[in-house]
Amino acid sequence: MEFLSHTQHSMTFHFILSLLPFDASRSSTPNMATFTSTVNGYRASCLFDPQSPVSTVSPSFSLQHNIRPQKFGIPVAVVTTTGVFSCLVELQPAVADNVYDVTLGRDWFSYCTTTVPHAQILLSDDMRLIFSSSPLLAVRPRYTGEFLLS
Repeated sequence: MEFLSHTQHSMTFHFILSLLPFDASRSSTPNMATFTSTVNGYRASCLFDPQSPVSTVSPSFSLQHNIRPQKFGIPVAVVTTTGVFSCLVELQPAVADNVYDVTLGRDWFSYCTTTVPHAQILLSDDMRLIFSSSPLLAVRPRYTGEFLLS
């Protein structure tokens, strides 16, 4: 484990990051993405769901790692194209276990968009999650040709 510090808008975030291989892929549902992150210092499989207004944690992951909802949130770190980004997320308890440990919703996406607007999470199937767009349009092909019509 490595202790890192990141300064963002005169605030300093301190977090512990496990050096993990980046294992990311896109889910089979359009506009959703799956990737690996670090939640409260533990490796977690995450689903970005633009339809969900709030972020949730599965009961089994919460129990296994003693994660309880906290007033100021729980640290979530993701690897982006601009480096590792960590923020505090108010994870709500999920109603039931899911395939994913954590579901990150529009609350997390909105904070990322305002804090690191040009960052992206590269997904393993030549897709990317772009923070500077609408949540419903955030998952796009990694390489796209853009043409100007005159």
